[in-house]
Amino acid sequence: MGRPLNKRLFAKADAGPTVAGNEIQVHFFNDGDELEATFAEGFIVKQRGTRKFVVSATGTDDTTYDCVLVAGVEPQELTAGQMLIFVKADDDEVYTVSKITGHKATLVKNAVGNNIYDGKSVPWTFSADLTDGYVQIEEAGDNDVLDGSETDVTESSGNVPDKITNLTVNAYGSGGQDSLLINYTPPNDNGFAITEYIVFANGVEFATHGTGRPIFQSGLTAGTTYAIQVQAVNSEGVGELSDAVSGTTNEVEPPEKITGVTLTVLSTTSIRINFTVPFDNGSAITYYTALVDGINHAAIAGVNLIEAITPPPVTLTGLTASTTYAIQLLANNDIGASIPSDAVSATTDVGAEG
Repeated sequence: MGRPLNKRLFAKADAGPTVAGNEIQVHFFNDGDELEATFAEGFIVKQRGTRKFVVSATGTDDTTYDCVLVAGVEPQELTAGQMLIFVKADDDEVYTVSKITGHKATLVKNAVGNNIYDGKSVPWTFSADLTDGYVQIEEAGDNDVLDGSETDVTESSGNVPDKITNLTVNAYGSGGQDSLLINYTPPNDNGFAITEYIVFANGVEFATHGTGRPIFQSGLTAGTTYAIQVQAVNSEGVGELSDAVSGTTNEVEPPEKITGVTLTVLSTTSIRINFTVPFDNGSAITYYTALVDGINHAAIAGVNLIEAITPPPVTLTGLTASTTYAIQLLANNDIGASIPSDAVSATTDVGAEG
């Protein structure tokens, strides 16, 4: 008998399933015989990763095949080493599964219908009594969902990774308004090398990462607190979720203070300003403002500043000849203006206007 995995309903019946409510139906490409290679119906024997499985065909053949789970195609479109799982969600629509993690399946839309669960990770069950967010997974050897219960599940073999400990979750530096930095103590792999880590945010699977540490988790919302959990995956399956640790992403703020300001006198009436573009703190810079002798340049009669998001330099025009100006710059985004840069002075040329 194959090794049941991580409290899942994967088991190998003798000489093909006669099915007692505990096997997931799959469609896969049977490439064992080149003369008869075709897609076939079968069931999962063992899980090696979120998308990697060992399957066997229904009937009397006891041969197993290594397959990779694909989604969004029909059985006749399968090629060697591929398999499909079809499910029916509580919107009465049929989906395919892109991966299985613990007791959750990630769904991919059917070609028609509302497809409200497209891309969602939702719990799966053999029960016909569905509640919101649950999906039915077909039982091997039958086109209907039969009665089944997770009370029938055999415990893990013990070869999946241990539970992750010492999880820490922090905002990512002064920027990273959509990001958290996640660190942890790598768990014991129980003899089978860890291949990836899965991050859950507020109880929902969010992303899969490689084995590098720490994890830089982007794609989050600024100024939001998340309960983060992580689980490790090896060829034998998925380890237990870590305890939840909360972390809050940085708020979106006005840009940082402008630095590196230099002035070049162009004529009696104009000065070119160069500077280092500041970090925008999560909201794109929309324009720059100049303060001339502490006054907003746009408020001085007869003077013009190009207030547009252009790379430096920017040019002040309409100035007075033979006059010294103390100039500061501010960067503006949708949140507000930065603090003014340090003042730098320059004197316009003497003589006719240039």
